[in-house]
Order: sequence, then structure tokens, then C-alpha cells
Amino acid sequence: MKVISTIIIGYVVWHILQAVADWKIFSKAGRPGILAFIPIVNIYVEYGICWSKFMGLIYLVCVGITSYVSGVQEPSSTLTTLSGVASVAALVLHIVQSIKLAKSFGKGVGYGILLILFGPLARLFLGLGDSRYIGRP
Repeated sequence: MKVISTIIIGYVVWHILQAVADWKIFSKAGRPGILAFIPIVNIYVEYGICWSKFMGLIYLVCVGITSYVSGVQEPSSTLTTLSGVASVAALVLHIVQSIKLAKSFGKGVGYGILLILFGPLARLFLGLGDSRYIGRP
């Protein structure tokens, strides 16, 4: 029971850090920080800050397809293939978006990789640090 409680607390703290960091990032980019706490909207806004809102919609569709297929009892081979393609597309979009987010704040590709590997921590440094939003790359 203690292990489960620790995992749940860690999960909640992880997401709170993510939302606080996004709040600061959104504010630096001239967007309302409160949008960081609204699921789905936060992704759409973040893609708009560093890339394109349309790409954010594509990302959300890919994630939605993957989620839907994972809930299907016995998916057909077509659905399984579609889910695989959507998963890879979502991963590629996330990688590109992370690098573009770093560049939007004057950071390089290395910082984009940090955003991919250590998201909330790297986002906290981006949001709370002295980085300034310079626009889409």
C-alpha cells in the first residue's frame, strides 16, 4: 500500500510541476497561463507557441487513435497497423515540437533533447529561468 501511495503522490507532483512550468512558459509567450491546467487545450496552445496549432491537432488525433485502439478488445490488423503508425507519428511530432520549443526560447537542439528526456524539470528551468520567448523558429 505504501508503494502505491508513493507512486500516486509522485505522479501528482510530476503533473503539478508540468502545469506550473507550462504556466510560466505560456506567460512568457504572451498566452494566458491558466490554459496550462486545461487538458488538451494546453497541448494545442503549446504547439501554437512554437510550431503550429494545426500540428497540435494532428498530434492530438494521433494520440487519440492510439488510445482508442488500445481500448478495443480484439483490434483488427488494420486497426493495429493504424495505431502503430499513429504512435510513431505522435512520437516524431513530440520530438520536433520539443526542439522547436527550445529554439523558441533561444535554446539549442541539446535543450530540446532535455525537454524530451526530462520534460517537467527542463520545462521548469525554461519557464522559471531567464529565458525569453523570441518567437517561432
